[in-house]
Amino acid sequence: MALIPVYGSEPKADDEGIHFQMEAPSGKIVRCSVQPDVFKDLAEDNDTNRLKFFSDHLSKFHDIASKIHENRDPKSDEAVNIRYRNLHAWGFTVEDFKG
Repeated sequence: MALIPVYGSEPKADDEGIHFQMEAPSGKIVRCSVQPDVFKDLAEDNDTNRLKFFSDHLSKFHDIASKIHENRDPKSDEAVNIRYRNLHAWGFTVEDFKG
């Protein structure tokens, strides 16, 4: 089953990327992050720009995090890390995030 966004939680940015939370079907909170390599090709070079970009594309990042979680074997509620290669694995390209 899919992860769902945690109502009222705010994403945070640091040198390690963007961090956000989602809820697993078990009710556990899953820590998620978007690694810095995702932003490299998008020229988002500071925390403020990355947070805005993340917010502008929130549903896409939630979808990717959920798909990563759903396809784990065995299923677990461990942290989900979105890396550049995950964009392509789930059918997204950098162009999907532009414009």
